[in-house]
Amino acid sequence: MDFSSLQANVSAISLFHRMQNEPTFTELILTPSGQVATGQLTADQVRYPLLEYYLSIRFDDGSTVLIPQDGSTNPAATPVQSIQRELRIPGQTGSLQKKVLILKWNE
Repeated sequence: MDFSSLQANVSAISLFHRMQNEPTFTELILTPSGQVATGQLTADQVRYPLLEYYLSIRFDDGSTVLIPQDGSTNPAATPVQSIQRELRIPGQTGSLQKKVLILKWNE
């Protein structure tokens, strides 16, 4: 996240995230460096179809801003692509013809 447009010094920033329709958010404390904050979500924290999130930014003067403003009740969301899986099972028919059974699914 780039917060260079903010007019105050950022002392801490957190990303609160959850998978769509989960009841609670998980906090990811971001690491600020200059005008940028970074962090990493693990793969099991990001699932199809949506990731809902909001940011909490705390400034040196003790004030806090949420983005979006009502983020804890009306979070922002970003679509997540499903993982497409395919399993190929080689085999043969009763007449010894080679066949491959293909199973496909999305996670």
